[in-house]
Amino acid sequence: MVLKRGMALLRRTRRKGIVLLAIICISSSTLLRIFIQGERMYNQYYQESSQVIRSGPAAQDLDLQLLPKTLPTNNSRTESLYSSLYPCNSKHCLDRLSTEDFALYNKCTNSAAKRGPVLSFGCHFINGSRRSPVALVSFPGSGNTWVRGLLELATSICTGSIYCDRELRAKDFTGEGLYSGSALVVKTHRYNIYFGSRVRRQKPLFSSAVFLVRDPFDALVSERNREVSKMKNVSVFYQVNGSSSHIGVVEEDSFGENKEWDRFVNIKINWWSKLIQYWVVNSSVPVLVVKFEDLKQDPVQEVKRILDFINYHQLTVEELSLKMKDGFNAFHRNKTVPDDINRLYTKQQIHIVNEHIKKAEAAIKRSKTGQNISIVSYLQKL
Repeated sequence: MVLKRGMALLRRTRRKGIVLLAIICISSSTLLRIFIQGERMYNQYYQESSQVIRSGPAAQDLDLQLLPKTLPTNNSRTESLYSSLYPCNSKHCLDRLSTEDFALYNKCTNSAAKRGPVLSFGCHFINGSRRSPVALVSFPGSGNTWVRGLLELATSICTGSIYCDRELRAKDFTGEGLYSGSALVVKTHRYNIYFGSRVRRQKPLFSSAVFLVRDPFDALVSERNREVSKMKNVSVFYQVNGSSSHIGVVEEDSFGENKEWDRFVNIKINWWSKLIQYWVVNSSVPVLVVKFEDLKQDPVQEVKRILDFINYHQLTVEELSLKMKDGFNAFHRNKTVPDDINRLYTKQQIHIVNEHIKKAEAAIKRSKTGQNISIVSYLQKL
């Protein structure tokens, strides 16, 4: 009797074991098929990405090269850049921000509030949380903050930043610290870096970019002014709606043969070159290059180019001209560099910067972007 019960138990156990083994085999087969299918989709994704970068705003002016195949490019396509961008005019506009965006906004606001009252000049965020962020990229000292002010003046839509500059948030820019599509453009001096959940999903933060380039001789002096004046807390160069900006002027002994200045030039000019290489030459997203010097000469036309690129079509050139005429003085930029800038550089420093300019122009030309970028400085003639 005991033997019979033992044999019956063994048979039931064997049947369960066979069933379990079958389940494992089926599961393994299913997982393998899923893996193969995923690999096919992944490869197809890359093939589509090479076509995606040629679509979207100003695509006819661009013929961009892909970066090395290390990370997936943003496949959101430029349909996420809506043809019509409408600001949120509601008093409860902040309620329309996503939880993550609202947390970023509050974090920067609270940080700024520790220094004093936080002001807001009435810009609004964009309706539509699905819109992908557009980068406003530049080397520091190239007028990024100034351009943000011009864009806010033209559209009344807040611009954002991957940074939380407490001084800017307290006095000038409501969107400071916000780096989502709720902002018109997002300031950055870095590469297409990843934040939050995007790190896990390996998706670039920005779907397109406006790259602001300035004569590096001027940009280096402007950035040096900002860094040194921030440490010394000296007087400022320009104002926004009566509030001071974060750019200052320092003594001439901080330039020329100054060892710190020499080190500054050598390090920063490499950064200037690498930003151009990454964003203009090897960009995996659509890019519009805007020269700082062109903005100074014809701000209306250049701002219109930027707005067209990011699909903001609510203003004609005439309407934009009137807005800029009425409000341009409220956001004016005084000189951040002297006219005789050559005295601030040694001959060796001039040679180094000129070599970087030549290489950058050659790289842009090889990239076939379709944009004729000439970074000309009179210092090249010295």
